[in-house]
Amino acid sequence: PHGVAERYAQECLLKEKKLIDLSADFRFGDDEATFKAWYKKEWDYPDIHREAVYGLPEMNREKIKTAHIIGNPGCYVTSATLALLPALKNGLIEKDPIIVDSKSGVTGAGRNPTMTNQFCECGEAMSAYGVGSHRHQPEIQRNCQEICGESCGVIFTPHLVPMSRGIISTIYVPLTEKGRNLATGTAIPLTDVIRELYKDFYKDEPFVRVLEAGKNPTTKNVRYSNYCDMQVYVVHDGKMLQIVSVLDNMIKGASGQAVQNMNLMYGFKETTGIDMIPAAF
Repeated sequence: PHGVAERYAQECLLKEKKLIDLSADFRFGDDEATFKAWYKKEWDYPDIHREAVYGLPEMNREKIKTAHIIGNPGCYVTSATLALLPALKNGLIEKDPIIVDSKSGVTGAGRNPTMTNQFCECGEAMSAYGVGSHRHQPEIQRNCQEICGESCGVIFTPHLVPMSRGIISTIYVPLTEKGRNLATGTAIPLTDVIRELYKDFYKDEPFVRVLEAGKNPTTKNVRYSNYCDMQVYVVHDGKMLQIVSVLDNMIKGASGQAVQNMNLMYGFKETTGIDMIPAAF
């Protein structure tokens, strides 16, 4: 739970042990104000947050290798950040608005029993929740700003869908002039040019798969795996980039990513223990 890992992190540092935290305690660097505003908790050991590294390997691999404290990213955040990373890094999209529409299996809403996640409420039903107030919004926004070095504006809406696990995020962002003109002088459709840019960006990543043209991401193809699949589309008369990503919220969105971080921290092969193929049922 949030607010618990701090004291263990302090002990780990004193004993030269390493910690990977799946709560939000170490996801915000030394920005206590944002953490306090969204999680209604204060830090007892502010100094140790400067030691923490944000645990998204595709973004911070080299820092993770030498870290002693890792803040494992949120599940929605992982799906959105991986989808946006190449476009933001290459200046293809505007910084505001970045619209993230995500849908998750019921496990994404946590373990605490609420009216929302009771079977009689969520079976055969879809619903938005945490609209404008979900705690992953500032984390997505912080990542976007970290990637491009500029202020970003994120609108994030999560939904619950009647399945046990999996996240699909559909992201809508206006293309910059650079993004709109990326295919100028070629006979290649802009969608294909951007897709190739994404494929090149992620070509060495063991757990990110940019799909071929005509293939649409589905949560079924990543269930029980550490993979994130994605596809890109240029829409709205060439003015907008639409990115769809899928992952298993409990594997790449949580425990699998923690193991991936552990492998990096201890010098193991990065895919050790998490290279299982997605379940076919």
